Amino acid sequence: MRTPTDRGFTLLETVLAVTLVSMIAASIAMTYSALQRQRVIEQQRLGAAELANRLILQYLDARNALPSELTPLEYDAERYRWSLDAAQIEFTPAVVPERDRSRAVSLERISQVTVRVWLVDENDAPLRFSPILPSAVVSRLRDPLALSNPDSLENALETPEGRADFVRELMNIEDGTAPGAGGER
Repeated sequence: MRTPTDRGFTLLETVLAVTLVSMIAASIAMTYSALQRQRVIEQQRLGAAELANRLILQYLDARNALPSELTPLEYDAERYRWSLDAAQIEFTPAVVPERDRSRAVSLERISQVTVRVWLVDENDAPLRFSPILPSAVVSRLRDPLALSNPDSLENALETPEGRADFVRELMNIEDGTAPGAGGER
């Protein structure tokens, strides 16, 4: 004979327990899926940053050897587009010099190089940078007198175009014109 204290689960308790367990399982699955998606996006951002860094280093060593901006770059099973912008930097002295420093080395030769790299989809869209997409923006100051590695000078002087570019940068001349501010490329 059964007593009121020896009872089992009722149908309502079983349905509530199953519902609660399924809600917990669904929330765990959704959290796991969101974490996996975030990991993929972070990997894509890391790939964009790696490509941006490589493009800046290549620009510093051999500007003429850069790949075309029209062709997407492949990295880690993803495709990326990129753009490069180089602009002169204007320096303003904090203290006005007392004596004439016209013989001092000019700082007008220093430029800022900015590379933007962004992910593209299967259709190679979008063609323009968008901060919504996994992307990276890397900027670096560039001084043509400060070579990035020992091979840079050798690479720069290897071809007639490289020699002409090197001399033009040292003299702060843009495309045969007089020295002055303005962007490169």
